[in-house]
Amino acid sequence: VLGKDKLDSIKTQIAPKDNIIAVKVDEEEVPYVGILVLFANNTKKTTKIWAKTEDANGFGKNKYLKFEISKEGIKRIK
Repeated sequence: VLGKDKLDSIKTQIAPKDNIIAVKVDEEEVPYVGILVLFANNTKKTTKIWAKTEDANGFGKNKYLKFEISKEGIKRIK
């Protein structure tokens, strides 16, 4: 999670097809710029994708960025 004045780092393992919230962003705490998601499969190939927080879906405090992580890699769901 990249902010205008700081970088928040979260390292977590999420199994493919798990439906969880990995990061909760509080815009009042720091103005966030974007989120980077990394995935490494068994072939040790790393796939990455990023999105701007301004592209989040939803309204007010219920905005979200949704990614699908599968064995093939990562994609953003709009």
